Amino acid sequence: MKILKSLPKLEIISVYDEYYDLSNPITLNSGSDYAVLLLRKK
Repeated sequence: MKILKSLPKLEIISVYDEYYDLSNPITLNSGSDYAVLLLRKK
């Protein structure tokens, strides 16, 4: 999250677990071991 905050031109669109189920995004938190972030330019 520190890296993403240092890049203000990027925003998180969705977060997924290791199964990449696009119909089931997850909430990123401190207990997340692994996540795939979908980002876009602002």
